[in-house]
Amino acid sequence: MFYALYFEIHHLVASAALGFARVAPIFFFLPFLNSGVLSGAARFYRWR
Repeated sequence: MFYALYFEIHHLVASAALGFARVAPIFFFLPFLNSGVLSGAARFYRWR
């Protein structure tokens, strides 16, 4: 009984980890994309 519970929890944790690994980079890059760094770099390159 405890082995079945262990493997069930392991399956849920593994699924949650894979789901987080697929979604997390989006949230990590949101502050960088919103900071205006990219638009400022494009503006500087255009006026060169």
